Amino acid sequence: MKVVLNPKHFHIRAKADDGTIWLTHEKHLEPIRPIKDVTNDVLLCLCADLSAGGETKMVERSVKFSDGFTCKITVEIVGDAE
Repeated sequence: MKVVLNPKHFHIRAKADDGTIWLTHEKHLEPIRPIKDVTNDVLLCLCADLSAGGETKMVERSVKFSDGFTCKITVEIVGDAE
């Protein structure tokens, strides 16, 4: 059996009940299938932005979705390593 993966079928969604961020596979007229919880991957990338320069204490990223919904993610240093 040949499996064809179309990149247009993959999306990023947030679960409303717990706030986790998921990679999903979504085909027309088929149920949405969660593939992988990418919450830690996203947070690690944002934290890497903070540690890269050494001077920045907060990083904000905004995302605007096709339906007009806008979301802002903020990562802030709350305690320095001792």
